[in-house]
Amino acid sequence: MTETNKVTRQTFDDLATWLIHPDEYSTEQLLRLQSEDQCLPLMSLAHQYWLIGVLTNQLKNAKVWGKLPDNFKCYLLDIETIYFNRIDAIKKETLHVCQLLSGANIDVVVMKGAASLFNGVAEPISNRYMKDIDLLVPEKEQPKAYELMQQNGYEKDSTYFEINAFDAHHAPPLLKNDLCYIELHRWVLAKHLKQVLDTDEVWKASVPLNLTDVLQVNQLSPTHQVIHSIAHSEIQNGGYDQCDIDLHQLVNLYSIVKRFSDDIDWDVVQQYFNNSNQEEVLTAILYTGFALLKLDTPLTDKANEAAKNHHEKCLQRYEKHQGVISGFSVIMEQLYSYKRRNIHLMYGRRDRLSYIKGIIKHIYYHLRKILNSHHVKLYISRIMNKA
Repeated sequence: MTETNKVTRQTFDDLATWLIHPDEYSTEQLLRLQSEDQCLPLMSLAHQYWLIGVLTNQLKNAKVWGKLPDNFKCYLLDIETIYFNRIDAIKKETLHVCQLLSGANIDVVVMKGAASLFNGVAEPISNRYMKDIDLLVPEKEQPKAYELMQQNGYEKDSTYFEINAFDAHHAPPLLKNDLCYIELHRWVLAKHLKQVLDTDEVWKASVPLNLTDVLQVNQLSPTHQVIHSIAHSEIQNGGYDQCDIDLHQLVNLYSIVKRFSDDIDWDVVQQYFNNSNQEEVLTAILYTGFALLKLDTPLTDKANEAAKNHHEKCLQRYEKHQGVISGFSVIMEQLYSYKRRNIHLMYGRRDRLSYIKGIIKHIYYHLRKILNSHHVKLYISRIMNKA
């Protein structure tokens, strides 16, 4: 990667401007967007976080659209169309699955991206790129729901979920027609994160979500949507510990707050994170939201030094490892998966002996993945042929 193509802090700032406040650009930002060479880092960053849909929709509805090169506009519109067609198919798939479950008298809470396609958070729907449909069903009904899905042509992905998911919050993903995974959740988050967001309370506070004029299911309350968005990306997926700025999830959080601004109880948000001793995670992500997207909430602490330092560390990490980011991320993801709490999450129990057994199982799991990889199989085949 050349120096001119590197993503810098300025790239993060530029992309954030075009994503959220496209009419507040500077002359320098416009010149960088108009220049093919100088625009490459921004486009690379947008692609990495699946934000081309948001970028295109924001630019074409802003005054700057007429000032962009025609070939650049055509490129953006072509990609946005691909996004729209995919997400439109996923929206229809969400409706189909919810009809199946509701028809069997199984209650459903539509979560995350799937809910945003119906509740106005993703407007237009190509703003929200997604890979799976997350549905919360009552824990006692999960086996019934899973069997129902399989009876209707959905198949378990045997390579995706080979571990013993004692503490997993969703069943092994189901797939049909290679469109996207369907994940049937019994808990809103992994069981060990119950203090962050309790599933029973989610059910009690859930609010109606109209999928059609005749089909109504539920969605998380606006307050719980905020909590879940932060907890899922920053705690469960390790974003905070790994010092990773997930722009995709940050923009989603901004969209939730914008859509439900009057219905979010920020005192409850703070209470959840304080009770689970995760207040530094909340403070850090809200500071980053303000620093990049100008997301200002009643809980945003703009003077918090720990949050500032965390934001700085995240940017430094990205700048340092870009160019080898894919390989670095894979290595760090694998190492992170051996942390004690992650081993507990995947293999269950909490005692020392179970932790050691979990590590052994996880090593075996990774060895199987390596031995089953295409490149290793090809290498072994070549050796056997030579012999």
